[in-house]
Amino acid sequence: MTPCTAIVVRNSDADLTPPYSCLGLEVNRELPTNKEDSIQPSTHDQFTLQSTLFVAMAMAANVLAFLYQLAMARLLEPRQFAAVLAIVSAMAIVVFPANAFQAAVANGSVRMSAEGKSDQLGAFAAHAAIGGGIPLAAIAAVTFIFREAVGQFFGFDGTAVALWICASLIMSVWLAAHRGVLQGSGDFTALGIVVLAEVSIRLLVSIALVVGGFGVDGATAGFPLGIGGALALGVWMLRQRFGGSLGIRDNLWSALAHESRAVPAMLAVYGVQAIDIVVANTRLHDADLQAFSAATLAGRIVFYAGFVITLLILPRYRSMFIRRRLEKRMVAGSFGTITAICAGGAVAGLSSPELLHTVLVGSSYSMDTQLMQTYILGSTLLTYALFLISIVVAAGWTRIALVVGPIALGQTAIYAFGVSTGLGFAQVLATSAGAMALVLMIAVAILLQTTAWRAHDSAP
Repeated sequence: MTPCTAIVVRNSDADLTPPYSCLGLEVNRELPTNKEDSIQPSTHDQFTLQSTLFVAMAMAANVLAFLYQLAMARLLEPRQFAAVLAIVSAMAIVVFPANAFQAAVANGSVRMSAEGKSDQLGAFAAHAAIGGGIPLAAIAAVTFIFREAVGQFFGFDGTAVALWICASLIMSVWLAAHRGVLQGSGDFTALGIVVLAEVSIRLLVSIALVVGGFGVDGATAGFPLGIGGALALGVWMLRQRFGGSLGIRDNLWSALAHESRAVPAMLAVYGVQAIDIVVANTRLHDADLQAFSAATLAGRIVFYAGFVITLLILPRYRSMFIRRRLEKRMVAGSFGTITAICAGGAVAGLSSPELLHTVLVGSSYSMDTQLMQTYILGSTLLTYALFLISIVVAAGWTRIALVVGPIALGQTAIYAFGVSTGLGFAQVLATSAGAMALVLMIAVAILLQTTAWRAHDSAP
């Protein structure tokens, strides 16, 4: 699943006056407007059930992802865990385009189903996997060729980790293609099972290998095996539902081109959440890196909780903007939920940093109270920024990347060249995330007010 989604308004009479037309919101005149442009379950109760099951499984997957990091922090030496955390963060950045690819495949799946081509969706997933895997295969090849330099940068030795990274890069797109078809066909229960299976396999395999003495190699081996297992499960599910007959790649590349316009905006927020530990792994000394790794792990908890909420609310905001009808109850509920998550994380981090440090990594890691408090404050602000930019992207305001992108680039540059302490990294995060949240709050306020005006003008 991904929050990287742009909006296509299917309305032959749409009036795209500013601010919509100048910010990337487009009109697709090919499909009718009296129905929702998505594959809906047969009844509202079934849709509610599938959505609830998916959210439950997605949250369970995030819990297991947290347990993976917690287990690695406990089982590995501090320097090894910092290397694993850097590798995981780097993989999150590189694999992130696969999420946009999943959205593009989902969009193509919806269109194929609307055109009566549901029996071709299994083959559509296979074609999408092949086509989408080519660019990341090239990246994987370059990564493996320069594996010694990559290993030196991330702090690991040997070829095994490089192989795991390369395999994960390629298979992530294959998996995204199959998840996209499940998403586009409305089979959210199957999608949740695939998501949960990936993280479960990763956790069990990695723990077994690290306990067996394989260190960083074992900790990262769970990623390709988890992706591979989830991929096999996704292929089987699609074959059971749609069969394996040959089909055509209908609408894939146009959908991908449209969806990919949202990637820079989302990457500006999601990417900087992952890049700090990557850079810190090369610039901080042992004690400072230990304290920073603990703070990073704490910050991820808040961020991932907010990420689950964005997955849940993004389709509803997209539907609201398409209909140009302000749903005040939904808006208030979503803002209340994300505020509670961020406030809870901030209170826990600011009031009990020592306890949080001990629970997450134990007493073997160096402790820095101010670093922990500052980093959690920055993470809560970044989580709020992720929520806000999901709303902006849902409305098709993809050019917001021209504002948040430079902030993210400046943040990364200061990480790389301007700071050399863990506290300095945390202060840069808090400042940058605060600036993003402020800009995005203004954009969302304008967007919601504009939606309210349009709803009022169109009312009978």
